[in-house]
Amino acid sequence: MANGVPNISVVSSDVTPEGACTPGVSKVVYTNNGTGGNAGAAYNITTTVGMTNNNTSPSYKGLDNGQKLGNFSINGEPGVGITMNIATAGTTSAPFGLNVNQFTSDPDGVGTGLDDLDGDGQYDDLAPGKSFTIYLNRIYIPDTVSCPRKTYGQDQLASTLSYTSMCSSTVTSTQMLNGRGGSTYSLLPNFESNDSRPDLW
Repeated sequence: MANGVPNISVVSSDVTPEGACTPGVSKVVYTNNGTGGNAGAAYNITTTVGMTNNNTSPSYKGLDNGQKLGNFSINGEPGVGITMNIATAGTTSAPFGLNVNQFTSDPDGVGTGLDDLDGDGQYDDLAPGKSFTIYLNRIYIPDTVSCPRKTYGQDQLASTLSYTSMCSSTVTSTQMLNGRGGSTYSLLPNFESNDSRPDLW
């Protein structure tokens, strides 16, 4: 019997800052650091992307009273990459749900990242040593009452990832905490968070 263990790391960061007139660009990179060939692959991947508002009692949401997330894409920034379908819309109390099983052909290049390793016709699997990137916009919500902007918490990008193993066991990551817009965590065997950037707001 083949042996292998998926080990997914997730890194979120800002590519360009959000402005009052120009959306910011952020990205989340998912990498499988596992071993064992297809036995160490992550199958049937789904993700959620949202924002956390503090370190001690985080909410996880797709928009607040000052900004919102949108225009999710893969293999390139919004307007350049392939647009992703939204499985679950983000709200003030819930993140966006994104299913990569929408892809019936390779979205990021042969042998690069997502693949159809289980032969189900969906490119939603990630082999050991491979990675894929989701890009998105952070969009400023203008305030019609006060200037220059609404008051809101220090919301930072966060993500979770779910997959099934070769034996069909389902694994879901813990939501990233202590985000500050540039963080990493590792899914299996341990959860780690790394604060790597000063506050912007």
